Parts: sequence; structure tokens; C-alpha cells
Amino acid sequence: MCREIHCNFCGESFLVALSL
Repeated sequence: MCREIHCNFCGESFLVALSL
């Protein structure tokens, strides 16, 4: 879904998930 939308929100959520 994130790949299709290419939105900044998805990118930030992905980074946050890695941080946690």
C-alpha cells in the first residue's frame, strides 16, 4: 500500500517502526 501511494507518512512510519 505504501509503495503504491509513495507518501511521506508511510516512509516516516517505516522508520519509526525500525526505531522501535
